[in-house]
Amino acid sequence: MTTGFSALSKSIRRGRILGVISSVALALMLVVPAAVLASPPKWQITSSQLLPSTVNPGADAGYSFTIKNNGPSNIAQLYLTGSVNASPTYFSSGATPANCSISPVLKCALGALNAGNSISFLVAYKTPTSGSSFVNTFQFNTTGVSFSDGGTSHGDTLDVPFTTTLSANKNFAGRFTLDTTDLSTDASLSKRNLQASAVTPPSTLIPVTIEDGLSTFPGVGTDPCTNLNLNLTCIGDWAKLNVNDGATYPSGIKVVITLYGPSVPSGATVSTINLWHEGSGLITARCSSVQGPECITVTKIGNNFQIVAYLLHNGGLRVNY
Repeated sequence: MTTGFSALSKSIRRGRILGVISSVALALMLVVPAAVLASPPKWQITSSQLLPSTVNPGADAGYSFTIKNNGPSNIAQLYLTGSVNASPTYFSSGATPANCSISPVLKCALGALNAGNSISFLVAYKTPTSGSSFVNTFQFNTTGVSFSDGGTSHGDTLDVPFTTTLSANKNFAGRFTLDTTDLSTDASLSKRNLQASAVTPPSTLIPVTIEDGLSTFPGVGTDPCTNLNLNLTCIGDWAKLNVNDGATYPSGIKVVITLYGPSVPSGATVSTINLWHEGSGLITARCSSVQGPECITVTKIGNNFQIVAYLLHNGGLRVNY
C-alpha cells in the first residue's frame, strides 16, 4: 500500500510540474510575439544638408537636418548623439525644451516627439588639418545611449550620416561661417598664380566657398570670353563663388579679385576693366556712382590690378575689358 501511495504522489507532483511548465511556456508564447512584432517609430529625416559640401582642412564644416515623427504614435523619449569625439563649434536646436550638452561630446535629451511634429538642428564641427574627408554621423535613439556603448544598445536608432570633402587646393577656400572673416584663395601672385579671389561673408552661420584657377565655368550660360557679339577680352581666371546656396543679399556680397599686373594686357586700364557676373551679365557701373550692389571699383595696387565688386548673389565671375 505504501509503495502504491508513493507512486501516486510522485505522479501527481509530476503532473503539477508539467502543468506549471506548460503555463509558463504559454505565457512566453503570448509575450514574445508582441515584443518581436513591436514596430519601430515612424520617424524620418525630412531634410539634411552639408554646409558646405567642401571645406579647407581645419575649417568649420556645418550640417543641417530635421527629424519628423510621422505618427500615429508619440515618441516618449528622443535622444541625439554624434559620432565625432569632440565638442561641436556650433549647435542650435528647434526643440523646446532641449537638454543638450556639447562637452566633451554632443548629447541631447530631447523629451517627447509627438506625432506630426519635427525638430531641426544646425551643427558645426572643426575639421582635421589633414586628410581628404571628414565623416560625421548623428544618431537619434530612444534609449539615451549609442556610439559610446560599444553597440550594446537595443533601442531603436536612426542615423544621419554626412561626409564633408576636405580640399587643400590653394585655389579654393570654403567653410561654414562662424564669423565674417574673409575667405581667400592663394594671395601670392606670380606667373603661376595670375589671380587671387576673396569674399567677405555677408553673415554668419552660412556656407561660403570661392574658387579660381578655372579656365572654364560650366553652366555660366553666355560666355563673355567666346561670345563675339560682346566684343570682350577676358583676363585672369574664372572665379566660382557660392554664398549660402544662392541667397540674395540686398546690401551686397563683397568680392575682391586681384590680378597679377604683368599678365594684364596694355589695353586693360582702371577705366576699361569690367566684370562679368553670372546671372547679372556685364557689370560696368562704378560703385562711386551707384547705390547698392552690382557695381565695381578698379584700382592699381603697385603693378597689380584690384577689382572690388558688390554683388546681389553668388555665381561665376570673370574680369574683362
